[in-house]
Amino acid sequence: MLKVLRSRNREFRKAVFIGVPVVALIVFSALAIIRNISSAVRATDFNPGRIIDDSVFYDKDSMNVQQIQAFLNSQVGQCDTWGSGPSGRGDGRTAAQFAAAQHSSYWHQPPYVCINNYHENPNTGETSFEKGGGAFSGGISAAQIIYNAAQEYGISPKVLLVLLKKESQNVLNDNWPVKGQYKYAMGYGCPDSGPNYTAACVNSKAGFYKQMTLAAWQLKYYKDHYKDGGYSLRIGWNNIQYSPNPACGTKRVNIENVATLSLYIYTPYVPNDAALANFPGTANCGAYGNRNFFMFYNQLFGSTTDDKVEIVKSNVALPKDSYAVSANSSLNLDIENGAINSNGARIQIYAANSSKAQQFSFEQTDDGYYVIRNLGSGKVLDVAGGRTINGASVQLYDYNGTCAQKWALSRKPNGKIEILSKCNGNKALDIAGGNVNSSGAKLQLYSRNDTPSQEFNIKSLSQGLNGTFKISNFVSNKVIGIKNEEASAHIVDFVSNSPIQQFEIKKYDGVFYKIKSISSGSFLEITENVNAKQLRFNHDRQNSCEQLWSIHADERGAYKIQNACSGGFVIDVVNGAINANGSYLQGYSSNNTDAQRWKIEDVNTIKALDEQISNSDEVEGKHVVSTMTTLAMDVASGRMTNGANLQIYNQNKTLAQNFTIEKTSDNLYIIRSDNGKVIDVSGGRISNGTKLQLYDYNGTCAQKWKILKSDNGLYEILSACDSNKTIDVSGGMIGVSGTKLQLYSRNQTLSQQWKLKQ
Repeated sequence: MLKVLRSRNREFRKAVFIGVPVVALIVFSALAIIRNISSAVRATDFNPGRIIDDSVFYDKDSMNVQQIQAFLNSQVGQCDTWGSGPSGRGDGRTAAQFAAAQHSSYWHQPPYVCINNYHENPNTGETSFEKGGGAFSGGISAAQIIYNAAQEYGISPKVLLVLLKKESQNVLNDNWPVKGQYKYAMGYGCPDSGPNYTAACVNSKAGFYKQMTLAAWQLKYYKDHYKDGGYSLRIGWNNIQYSPNPACGTKRVNIENVATLSLYIYTPYVPNDAALANFPGTANCGAYGNRNFFMFYNQLFGSTTDDKVEIVKSNVALPKDSYAVSANSSLNLDIENGAINSNGARIQIYAANSSKAQQFSFEQTDDGYYVIRNLGSGKVLDVAGGRTINGASVQLYDYNGTCAQKWALSRKPNGKIEILSKCNGNKALDIAGGNVNSSGAKLQLYSRNDTPSQEFNIKSLSQGLNGTFKISNFVSNKVIGIKNEEASAHIVDFVSNSPIQQFEIKKYDGVFYKIKSISSGSFLEITENVNAKQLRFNHDRQNSCEQLWSIHADERGAYKIQNACSGGFVIDVVNGAINANGSYLQGYSSNNTDAQRWKIEDVNTIKALDEQISNSDEVEGKHVVSTMTTLAMDVASGRMTNGANLQIYNQNKTLAQNFTIEKTSDNLYIIRSDNGKVIDVSGGRISNGTKLQLYDYNGTCAQKWKILKSDNGLYEILSACDSNKTIDVSGGMIGVSGTKLQLYSRNQTLSQQWKLKQ
């Protein structure tokens, strides 16, 4: 068989670009490589935006080692290891005789190692060429090398085999290959920087094991980093060159998936019409790498596309309401020409105008999908003809219950919503041409591609809740609060003006609410547990549906508070114990019981925490600070030194129980003993159980306090470091003289309430 030493055009990618001087040789070689191309596919069927689907490309388990080996055996036939068979040049010479006549180190003497017999030691670089032509101790087979690379980097072995076919000098099919054919078998490390766009290969990347492993690694790297901004190509619309020669021009290609994007990064050229029409031959300004990948894959393994219908379900639970749907550019979904009563009216994006043509409801059907209904006419969004091909138009039509009118809503990590067809979950509502900023751009069905043209905001047209609220059970009046030690949600008796029982409720994304604790700043969320869906408070997780809620009232004015995640669990009192103080809350399937019905009352009379600080003329001055049991705050053993512990003790009128409350310039307080030292949180550790002590004043928040007066006339003394931490009698033992004082989370018990007596 004729050996053609072809150029490699890439570092981390290679175009199979054929220059004019070697056209005749290349055509001969290409024709020799291609066998039994399936009549079911033609090169003109090549879809530049969808060369191969992600599900096919990244199927690392598509072949095991034995299947790869069997495939390699089928490609080679009878291997002429010792060069005794005909060279394939038609001159009567054997392979070994032909090689000897070339007087070149490239054309070495036997053994000639076919791909199905090839072994290599990854540690030493030794190959079957040096070890007798086959297996040897420490070597692993080509099939194993391919399988290992596929498994480690998550690439289909079929993809690696096709890349080997298109990138190598016919190593996949040659029955007497020389060692040089393995050197850059995957085209890795061969940039298009040589003369006339030929390869300038990096010697450190040479060898079959390195080539296969690094190529698989590179493809995984593309998948993991294609959004990082380091590549000129991206998902969506791109101008891609026809060949390495920029003078040949470009084609505008809408890249639909990561696998196709990776092939273009690896080989950044698109075949022109002539190259497709002339397969397997050449064309002026033709590049053939991606054309050949498509054809070789179809020849060897079948279709590059996975057209199995994907079933998707919504992970967004929308309440009944009226909505506007906006594109990423803030243009609204709109019925063309306002023709809301016309079957077949096209759906477009258009400048927001508050008309009926831009108002929709999302109605959930029994199968979990949504019907998107125009509020003006009752007609629904429909895929024309029920087709699922790319480019199928989206229109308004009478409801008929088919999958062409049902949609799944999928929240993306950036908070945007994908609207996916029930007919095929791989197809999304899409703005044609990616024209997200073009008023009048039409809507179509298109393969999911993770671009802004398939991202929407769904905004409620009703004003809704916005402010600070108390949430209580509709029947028992027990109030939702935060149990600080566990950050869990429970119901307790109402405490007037308690921030632990106050929540900021406001729209987050135009549809759903976030419920934020006034006292901790954390957000109510639903979380998985072994046996149930727990409710707790956590830091802001931005677009996480676990922290998003829909709130809607029934006919009696009771609210149902439903999570936005799939499943639509509602806030529920565990075991229905609505009258029990401390009952925990959970997420539970809606059942319309009293455990799921809530009152939401505006707390517009509650001021921010700093505004609750008592007037200075009430608290400033010298005081005995005592509990309800009249035990006084006391310096243990009368030791007025740095580090002396604070406790409660029988009142004794000593200096150890005299404290002066002084207001600071930042509207906080320090509590000073008679010798000038102040009450201090030991080590500045703002955590439960930290002891309180005397210490020299240093101006830190560990020595400053907020003093709040409760309705019962007693005071809380809160840390300026964390308003949720307060001076507390350890163990709640307010009647036991000698009990130490500590810092602890607020809990509205008497162990945290103090009398001030001048």
